Parts: sequence; C-alpha cells; structure tokens
Amino acid sequence: MFQSNKHVFLSSLVVLLLAVAVCFRFFGEMILQPNEFLFGAEGDGLKNYFSVAYQVIHGDGMWFKGMLYPYGDNIIFADGQPLLTKILSWFIEPDVNNGTQIIGIMNLLMICSLVITAWCLHRLLVWNYVNPWFAVPFALTIAFLSPQVARFIGHYALGYAFFIPMSWLFIASFSRAKWPWLVAFITSIVVLLFGFLHPYYLFLFVIFLGAVIGWELLIN
Repeated sequence: MFQSNKHVFLSSLVVLLLAVAVCFRFFGEMILQPNEFLFGAEGDGLKNYFSVAYQVIHGDGMWFKGMLYPYGDNIIFADGQPLLTKILSWFIEPDVNNGTQIIGIMNLLMICSLVITAWCLHRLLVWNYVNPWFAVPFALTIAFLSPQVARFIGHYALGYAFFIPMSWLFIASFSRAKWPWLVAFITSIVVLLFGFLHPYYLFLFVIFLGAVIGWELLIN
C-alpha cells in the first residue's frame, strides 16, 4: 500500500511539473509578461477583458455600468465574472492604471487552470485503476486538448478547464469518502462559487450529475 501511494504521489508531482513545462512551451512569453498580452483583441474577447477591468476599478456589487448607458445591466450578462471581480477589488486599487494588471491576472488564471486540469485527470485515471505512471501522458494529453482551451480567445469565464474533471472527482468521491455528506456540502459550495463566475457552470454540473445518476440507475 505504501509503495502504491508513493507511486501515485510521485506520478502526480510529475504531472504537475510537466503541465507547467507544457504551459511554458506554448504560453511562456505570456506567463513571464502576462500584462502585455490579450488572448482576444476584438469582439467578445476585448469586451470580456473590459467588463472585468471596469467592474474592479469603477464598479460596485453586481450592477455593471460600463455598457447600456445610462441604465447599466447585471454584471453576469456582460461576462464580468462577479466572484473574480469582487476578490480583485479587495486587493487592487481603483485606478485606471491597474487595468493591465487585472488583464494579466485573468491570463494567468486561465493558463494555470490547465495545470490543475492535468492533476485532476491523473487522479481520475488512477481512481479508475490505470497505472499511475501510465496515466501521466494521457492526463497531460487530455488536459491540453480540452475543448475549453478554445474559450481562451474570448469567453474567459468558461476558460477554467479543470471544472469538469474536478466535478467528476467530487461525484466519484461520494462513494469513496468516509463522510459523503461532507463531500456533498463542499461540492455544493464549490459549484455555487463557480456559478458566480459564469452560470453555465451550474447547468454543466447539474447535467453531468444527472447523467451519472441516470447511468447508475440504469445499470442497477
């Protein structure tokens, strides 16, 4: 058992290190100078950078006045990631000169999400009886081929690629945990928080959970 746990831990560490290396291979310049780059410089991409930056610097609460003058609109409809904007507003001074800093943080969060994705996928493969070392290249491949990477060019709120594998880990934990009610509580809080980044995450989780429950009822 100790030997097995040791291999799982070491292979997980290798996954994390390799995922960081792959990120540097494809996004190295952006990682080193995140404030200097835009994933999307037009259309939804530019608008969604603006929505978050405007709300952090000028906004208050859930109402967004950066568009639809003079009425404004709910920040969710502007893809403004209300949870992220609220957290950033605690640490960033409301100064227009900090706009590039906010963009840099958004860029790094999306890139870092790929590293977390690779770890979650490795964990899922190991839980499904794949050899931990054999799971390393497949976890990396699946992570960096995630369809959510396509959201990097404009829909940044949906660019956190680890949400689906993380949700799968939570659901799988229900039957493995000593206190499943605690897992259910933590899962509910995490999914709810993601809902304040983008409401689609709530729908995705409900659909995924429903599919798992439906399958379990079908085979049993």
